[in-house]
Amino acid sequence: MHRMAPGFVERSWMMRLRIIISMWCCAVLWLLAAAPPALAALNNVPDRTFQTDGTVYCFLRVGNTIYMGGRFGRVGGVRRSNLAAFDASTGLLKPWSPTTNGPVYALAASPDGRRIYVGGDFSRTDGTYRDDLAALDASTGRTLGGWRASADAPVRAIEVYGTRIYVGGDFRKVDGKTRYSIALLGAADGALVENWKAGVRGSVRRIDVVGSRLYVGGAFSTIRGPYRRNLEALHPLSGRVAAWSPNPRRPVIDFAVTRKRVYAAQGGLRGGAASAYSTGSGRIVWSQHTNGNTQAVAVMSGLVYFGGHFDRVGGRHRGGFFAIVPRSGSLSRGWAPDANKLGPYELLADTSRGRLYAGGDFTSINNRQRIGFARFSMR
Repeated sequence: MHRMAPGFVERSWMMRLRIIISMWCCAVLWLLAAAPPALAALNNVPDRTFQTDGTVYCFLRVGNTIYMGGRFGRVGGVRRSNLAAFDASTGLLKPWSPTTNGPVYALAASPDGRRIYVGGDFSRTDGTYRDDLAALDASTGRTLGGWRASADAPVRAIEVYGTRIYVGGDFRKVDGKTRYSIALLGAADGALVENWKAGVRGSVRRIDVVGSRLYVGGAFSTIRGPYRRNLEALHPLSGRVAAWSPNPRRPVIDFAVTRKRVYAAQGGLRGGAASAYSTGSGRIVWSQHTNGNTQAVAVMSGLVYFGGHFDRVGGRHRGGFFAIVPRSGSLSRGWAPDANKLGPYELLADTSRGRLYAGGDFTSINNRQRIGFARFSMR
């Protein structure tokens, strides 16, 4: 009988083990290559930043400056009356300090970044009479005398599109003429565009021009054209209702538009929702129920971030903040800060720096003091 050499059996087992390990490594590498890329997540703990002594309702980024409006008297211990600005790189407060005698709900900038348009519930800016609408110098904060427009009720949304300024809110008159909740103004002087009428019955909370559509969100039904409610698209030039019609049952407090989706933050008496609608068909793609109003939305780094006044999302605990994987509509498990009171009203994504800004009615996040303002950075 032929006998194997004493070390041959050991060597053959070693060769088999090496082959198994090699095959296992190849399988792991193949799975990693085939798997979708990992979604970047924000820290649950907000950065150390300045705080306000009140509520932040809106943000606006122009270059390296971030403007914010709300109902506050101090920012970082420095006197600021409902308006402030800070450096996006350093986080330091800027000297820009115009004042209003009421809350600011909406901000927008001219295409060249030299003007800041302000909407809210006020009658004066820096002592100058301005009824719910004003234009300010982006550098000095000075109220611009050549731009005059007025509304008879709060302005909650502003969108600048070339030489046009779309405004929305709770008003029934603009410059003394009937305009139901939405109007078009001239960018140069703020004059009402007479031949543009697209009234809605209710309140407009958000306006955004993307491509050939003027998206409008709020708590409303249309007056002009077919019956639509809460979220619709208009033709920017004519104001006529477009073919796109999701017609959601819940009011839309905020939304964000991408190429294929409109992500909506919704409220309602029986709870709110975070929903996605197709930009093509208008059909709902997915929706997550919340036990309170979902009030803000922002898209960044492969996730859709939502904020609002709730503590349950799809049956899971989430205190004012959560993120959703856009393709599946599933709740992301990696980001779940916990805010108190009415939670965030506004989210602003700074994709270049991997930061998410939150403004709202909260005094703590994760049981740490954060009043009105917070910043989250990528892990």
